[in-house]
Formats: sequence, C-alpha cells, structure tokens
Amino acid sequence: MLKGGDWGGQPPVEHPQARMPGGSSVICRPSRRTSSDPPTAQESGRLMPSHPSQIGNSPRVRDMPIYKQYYDLIANGTKTIEVRVAYTSMQRIKVGDRIRFTCRGERTLTQVKRVARYDSFNQMFEHEKAEAIDPTANREQQLRAIRDIFPPEKEALGVLAFEVEKVPS
Repeated sequence: MLKGGDWGGQPPVEHPQARMPGGSSVICRPSRRTSSDPPTAQESGRLMPSHPSQIGNSPRVRDMPIYKQYYDLIANGTKTIEVRVAYTSMQRIKVGDRIRFTCRGERTLTQVKRVARYDSFNQMFEHEKAEAIDPTANREQQLRAIRDIFPPEKEALGVLAFEVEKVPS
C-alpha cells in the first residue's frame, strides 16, 4: 500500500463509487490542480462580495410610477413626501427601503426616511406639511387632486405618507 507521502503529503482516500470485483475498494489520489487548470474563484478574486447572511440586509428597491408633475418635484428635491393609499403592497415599504420613482422613461432613486399611516387624507394633512407633499399647491388644491386620484373606497383602506430623500447618483 502507498503511504501518504507518496502523493505529495496528502493521504489517499477511498473513492466511494470505485469497487473492485469481490468488493474491495480502490484507493484514489486526491485531485491535484495543474497550471493548465482554470483558476478557482478564490484565486481570481471573484469571491462573493458579502456573506450570504448579509445579502438580505441590503435596501429593497421598489419601482413606483408617478405622474409627471409630481415626478419633476421629487427629481428636483422639493417634494419630500409621497402619498399613497395603504394597499398591502404599499404597507410593506419600510424605513431604509428605496423607491425608484418612474415617469416616461425617467427614473429617480430615493430612500425612505419615515413612514406614517393615517385613517384619511384629512387626518394626514393635519400632521404633514402641505408644501412637502406638493410645494406648488395649497392644502385644499392638494386634497382635491389626491381625491381625484384615489376615490373614497381607496381612501378607506388608509393613507400612507412616505418621507423620502434623493439618493445621490
């Protein structure tokens, strides 16, 4: 029988699928890399950028379509609160998540700083600054515009106000 030193110091191993007639096993030399073998991921520096347990910790990005007049205000940084009804999908958005507002092929990435929930648009306007929602309209104009977008049955689901800030590109 060969000794461990006969194969470069690595001990021989029994190959689980190699059996000789009569049931005796075959001893195989552990595989050795040669210079013609392609580099491993470790050798070429292509390791995973983070530990698998950290992958889920990166901010989620959600695409959110928005009317052009409001998109422009978010893109220039003057609209810092986005209002939506509390659909189940909207309720999943948390502080730290990212929202990519989209309109006609344009995109602006923001990060959620705060999420507030209200029973109605009226209640929301009692707590949120109207100029942060739309700096070009007063409270009454905004309330009309929001109710044109979201009818009473949608408002009944509840109202969410997302405070966002632009992510530098």
